[in-house]
Amino acid sequence: MAVALLSSDSMADLLPFTGNISVNIRIANATIPASFGAQTISSAEQSFSIVSPAGNFGEVSLRFAFNPGFTGGAVQIFGSSASLDVDAIGNRLTIRGFNKNFVSQLGEFSFLEGAIERQVFTDIIQEGKKVGEARIVLRLTAAEPGERIAELRSEGSVAGAVTIRANMEPLIDQTQGVTNLFAGFVSSQNGNPIRSGTVRVISTGGEFSAPIRPVGDKGGFGFLGNPLVVSGIAGSNVAFFVEDFKAAEVQLTSEQGVREVNLVVPITTSGVNFADWDLDGVPNGRDKCPETWRARVNSDGCSCAQLLALNDNKGSCEETADKGPIWRPPEPPRPKCDSPNTCLPRSPDYCAEDETVVQNCGLCGCPAGFECASEDTPLCPEGQECITDGGCYKAVESVGLKCFNNNYVIGPGLNCSQIGPSFYDFFENDPLKRNLNAFVGVKVKSTFGGKKKIKKGIMAKLAAQKLCIDTTDLGCVPKDTKCPGEVAFRDNFNEVIVALQTQINRLFSGAGGTPLGAAATSSVALGSGVATGLTFAQIGAVAGPAGYIVGFLIGFLASLIASAFVSVDISYGINSAQVELVQPKVTYPCDALLIGANESCSPVLYQGDPEDKVDLLFIADGFESELELNRTISSLLDYGGNASGTIYEGLFSRAPFKQEKSAFNIWVVSSGGVNYSKDPIHPSRGAYPDLKQLQKFATNCPDRDVVVFLSAKEKFQSDCGLDPVTSPCMLSLPSEPHPGRALLQLMGRAIGKLSFEWYFEIEPKVIPSRRVDEFSLITVRNSPNCKANRAAAQKEWGSLLQAGGTIGFYDGCGGVCGKDCASYIRPTRNSVMNNVTQRCTDSCREGPPYDPFYLVNEQAILEGIQNFASPVNAHP
Repeated sequence: MAVALLSSDSMADLLPFTGNISVNIRIANATIPASFGAQTISSAEQSFSIVSPAGNFGEVSLRFAFNPGFTGGAVQIFGSSASLDVDAIGNRLTIRGFNKNFVSQLGEFSFLEGAIERQVFTDIIQEGKKVGEARIVLRLTAAEPGERIAELRSEGSVAGAVTIRANMEPLIDQTQGVTNLFAGFVSSQNGNPIRSGTVRVISTGGEFSAPIRPVGDKGGFGFLGNPLVVSGIAGSNVAFFVEDFKAAEVQLTSEQGVREVNLVVPITTSGVNFADWDLDGVPNGRDKCPETWRARVNSDGCSCAQLLALNDNKGSCEETADKGPIWRPPEPPRPKCDSPNTCLPRSPDYCAEDETVVQNCGLCGCPAGFECASEDTPLCPEGQECITDGGCYKAVESVGLKCFNNNYVIGPGLNCSQIGPSFYDFFENDPLKRNLNAFVGVKVKSTFGGKKKIKKGIMAKLAAQKLCIDTTDLGCVPKDTKCPGEVAFRDNFNEVIVALQTQINRLFSGAGGTPLGAAATSSVALGSGVATGLTFAQIGAVAGPAGYIVGFLIGFLASLIASAFVSVDISYGINSAQVELVQPKVTYPCDALLIGANESCSPVLYQGDPEDKVDLLFIADGFESELELNRTISSLLDYGGNASGTIYEGLFSRAPFKQEKSAFNIWVVSSGGVNYSKDPIHPSRGAYPDLKQLQKFATNCPDRDVVVFLSAKEKFQSDCGLDPVTSPCMLSLPSEPHPGRALLQLMGRAIGKLSFEWYFEIEPKVIPSRRVDEFSLITVRNSPNCKANRAAAQKEWGSLLQAGGTIGFYDGCGGVCGKDCASYIRPTRNSVMNNVTQRCTDSCREGPPYDPFYLVNEQAILEGIQNFASPVNAHP
């Protein structure tokens, strides 16, 4: 059975059953075609349709082969008497009184396209001697449990009858799905710790992975509160791979808690498994500091000495227990002043006797809206300690906010707290006490019976699933704060449902790794979930080394001795009404939020009531002085518009921002230093600032509409979030040769909700089962300047086309994304939203001058400015 199944090209929609089928074939009188010869083997063959009142559900084929000279008569076939009359002249064989009973286990049937088939052979005996052979082929396209009596028909005539008794049970309830948690150390054979890379696990539930990170003076996976989660069938084997090397194999159990699996990798100075020339445990492809030679290194392969050298020997380096060497920038000098014993322009700043800046609200007062907290006038917020430090504060009503991330684990028996401290048990905390069945509708069609039991079993498996969603705790924030992506989720709800449906199809088909902790057979997941339609080729693609998968499949299928795979159509649908009730966040109570005047943003350009303006906040990081920051922002803005057509273009150099500059207030706040980390999905984009820290700075500027994080030193790809209204834009000055033009592009994203008009096809580095990748494309193809097809583009900007004009239909947009973006349509050959350094007419060349936004984008930006500047607009 296993060989036949693996060689089949049509393995979709299969479900294993167990049991047997008994058959009684009766032919009273039937004449079939034959070929007779005196010196050669004679034969006769005929197929009979199995027909019941409900229709045709199979066929019986009879084939006889006779020894030379056979003339017919009474014979024994399958132990029963029958009469075979030979008409050698007419080449016909008449069968009378044929009766055959046999019982077959389902494991004895072969799977064919939409049917199961059983072949039975026997000798034909006449007067104690073998005179030939007989073969019966039974093919069934449907088999309901119980007994069915049907006619055997040939060319419209009734030739006999057949009774079929099917004793079958679906195996949906006969396997146990489990979820195991793993952690372990990873080292090379020479004893060096491996401190970066990825551990991949292939189980009956698909492929799972976890990053290798420094753990004290070792390297490992699954530590630091983030165990590797693996689902599959209890008792089945799972294989652990480091790169392409299979390092261990264990069995899944019902054991609770985290299991330790330590991995040892053969180390080489060259080779495909784990090339590491300096033997520091970091492979060559990730080693930014070669020639460390056994020194203690971080995940980039750098020692403390190398980190200091890379930073001009400034700052310090610390050997940490969990992350290895960490470089820290030098402490900024204390603010100095040159007019002792006087108040400074920004209250409550005061120049002390020693020419350092301190806070003294008693002498210098407070900005409007702030209260003085001094020894004489202490500030005592309810439930908090009194403040008397001389600063100025204002209280903001706040709430604790945890935002859901596009990172989840789903499986039976999960303990979300064991997966990681930031994971939230969605169903356990659901106030409506729902389970997965509330969100996923199941439909089952089966021509082989048991569909009610199959559906009931599937729903039981779905109800047993735990959903653990990763969260980012933003801490106490103003009550009206929205999570990143929350606005996009609501604005694009219909597309969100389509994306979720796509992910459901991936999950339940096994394509992507965790089909609910189920078995990754070629087409169906047993145990805790059901998967349909996954071909063998797909398994090899998503589940790693194909050789291991082949071995697993053969072993697993061979264990189903008394089962057969039969056609079942299982479909799943999203209940959009239930999804719409979901809030992508969790809140908790907080005391009032105190914002200090020295922490709040300062106006760079104030042109009126924030309710009537677009309030743009710059969060600055890495600037050596306030003077450097002010000069940079002035250049980025070009408020006078004098730099248009030069390399120094800024935000107000180009239409429509130039004409609408009076609609803006500009604010700035210095971060004083933030933490950076690489995007785990797109590590090539560089290290981005910590979102929670940025939220804190944004909170201190409650009037802001759009936030731009401005980095003077860190390199990363400048961009805005999935939902620029609730996610800050990031601008890296070292990465941008034309930073003002880059700011123009980002404001097109944030204010006009425009997409990039360039695209770069890239496969994200992702744990397939733990993200809904489709989400990243929703705002792209719903943007005003990037459409999924020409029809949508025609509807959006077809009225703006002019003969010889710049507006048209051009292939490719969306930025860094998958292959779909190559066929998306943009309106111009080039614009600010495409290549900011070029001007394209008949051909493209480096500017200046440069291309503007052009009409489609300008209209979208104008609409965005009007929306932000509306008095009814609520600040996120």
